[in-house]
Amino acid sequence: DTPITSIQEGGAVIDLNGSLVGVVASQPFQGNSRMEYAITANEIKLIYNALKTNGKVTRGALGVVVRNVSSMLAYEKSAQGINIDMKSGVYVQTVVEKKDAGDSLQVGDIITMIDGIEMSSYQDVLARMYMHSAGDTINVSIIRGGESKQIGVVLQ
Repeated sequence: DTPITSIQEGGAVIDLNGSLVGVVASQPFQGNSRMEYAITANEIKLIYNALKTNGKVTRGALGVVVRNVSSMLAYEKSAQGINIDMKSGVYVQTVVEKKDAGDSLQVGDIITMIDGIEMSSYQDVLARMYMHSAGDTINVSIIRGGESKQIGVVLQ
């Protein structure tokens, strides 16, 4: 961790071997604070390729608001019918917009995998969304009503 000044934005983040691993970026001020972070080299490649091919970046969205199961307290898990010992997965709190009548995500679902990759946190879900565009169909493993289930979800 180190403070970042505006003059450092866009600067290279390199590893001990001298390889580029990211670029310094920041969010605009929100109140008195500002968030600095690095955009990974892999994400930069994805953005570059999308811009080169399509002239814009379009990422898929599930159309839900989620919460990490690991951050839920025991009473919250119990109230939602989630095993108190469950530590991974992503709980669907809200369905923002249901576009199709098919078997889509519902409030109370717990997303455990997307395309065969384990989902431990919402950051994992975001990382998978970066790999897809709107209109793509992804395979989602969920727990619904205590039962494991696989569904295909068309991204918005």
